[in-house]
Amino acid sequence: MREPHPIAAKEEPGSGPRPRILVVDDEQAFREAICRTLRTEGYDAVAAVEGQQALDTLGAQPVDLVLLDLKLDHSALSGMGVLRAVVEDHPQTPVVMISGRGTIRAAVEATHLGAHDFLEKDVGRERILLTVRNTLEKARLERQRDRLLDEANWPYRLAGSSTAMETVRRAIARAAHTDLPVLITGERGVGKELVAQNIHRQSARAEGRFLAVNVAALSEGLVESELFGHEKGAFNDAVQRIGKFEAAEGGTLFLDEIADMTLATQAKVLRALQEHEVTRVGGNGVIRVDTRVIAATNKDLPAEIEAGAFRADLYDRLDVLRLYVPSLRERSEDVSELVEHVVAQHWTEKGRPFKRFSVEALAAMAGYDWPGNVRELVNGVHRLMANVEGDTIHPRHVAAHVSHRWRGRSGTSVPRVEAPVTAPPLLLIRPLDEAAKGFERRYLVQALIVNGWKKVKTAAALGIDRATLYRKMQEHEIEVPEKHGGLSGDGAGA
Repeated sequence: MREPHPIAAKEEPGSGPRPRILVVDDEQAFREAICRTLRTEGYDAVAAVEGQQALDTLGAQPVDLVLLDLKLDHSALSGMGVLRAVVEDHPQTPVVMISGRGTIRAAVEATHLGAHDFLEKDVGRERILLTVRNTLEKARLERQRDRLLDEANWPYRLAGSSTAMETVRRAIARAAHTDLPVLITGERGVGKELVAQNIHRQSARAEGRFLAVNVAALSEGLVESELFGHEKGAFNDAVQRIGKFEAAEGGTLFLDEIADMTLATQAKVLRALQEHEVTRVGGNGVIRVDTRVIAATNKDLPAEIEAGAFRADLYDRLDVLRLYVPSLRERSEDVSELVEHVVAQHWTEKGRPFKRFSVEALAAMAGYDWPGNVRELVNGVHRLMANVEGDTIHPRHVAAHVSHRWRGRSGTSVPRVEAPVTAPPLLLIRPLDEAAKGFERRYLVQALIVNGWKKVKTAAALGIDRATLYRKMQEHEIEVPEKHGGLSGDGAGA
């Protein structure tokens, strides 16, 4: 194993005691003067004379801020060209453009390209230092905001990079931008409630409550009380209670297994959708509600309507925005990523013995039929992590703890565990570069998990410096779990 790159031991941008600032200017006197000023103020200043040298420096070490000359007359790459490259390849690194002969047009163009600020070289030392301080503070706050958002969103992350899941994400975004009812369909265990949570969290109602009711889990007599509430004395020993429609005021109410409601309850839900009002059980008063409804079912509602078990008018009201969540059989290429997500979310805490899945074990997991979909996969991963001795999970363990109900895509039994690994059945063939990116992402995640999400340790194991690892994590949108410190802190960085 190679020793880690010296830079790998340094802090991530913004987390070290001395912020590192890259000064890019082909005018030696100005470049050296700015570097001296920055060092006097306690910054770690590094310099680059031309554009490619600046990009090489950014690729080799974390940088907190770039002070970039607009022209770079003696460089093959102009200041604007460097700005474009930094914004594209290092989007979290702020850039302040500096010019000795700038124009309003150039300043506007630079701002549109992504520069945080634009300064004239003759503005003076104090103005430059003020801009540096303000830009670094803004970047710090943005990183903190992004970390908090990542931590908040981690439990709601929809794992999977397949075409099918990208379609689901686009549908979620469309649904989130409206306030209309949504009907989510799909088999049991595919994650319909998680999809509903993502719609809510991306919508204008995200600050409101998200409440879920599984209609199938409630007795016929309790459904209406749960949804609409009841008044004191509505039944024996009843005290006044508000229902979920009222409790979710300003937010979202998720009705799971909506096809299991009685026709009478369906009529009241329809009224709540149409008139935005409910009446509590045992009451006469009308209560106005502002609650968005997302409903889900694993049943064929048109067939239920034909059978007289579901109201056609309620179906029409719900079927404005329909979102289908595919089964795991339809996206078997996501199995490895889902396994990694479950392990990262639940099995990388301190004190828990780490186990990794061999490539053959992941192939076996991808080849399983998963009749219970994601819910079954999550439970299967937990069984394997809890019961397998040693630090590696092999196909024989999958056969023993997961595939005892193996049916296979062709109706065959469990393949021999020592058989050569082949592509999982029904694997979607994708362009080679896309497949390579998918493999690299999975490999990086597995390496991070093995090394407890420690970036220095992971980079050393991979034979790369930490800056390269950091860049690849950004490129592949790899999120560090909250319990490991988000995007910064001891857990993610040391």
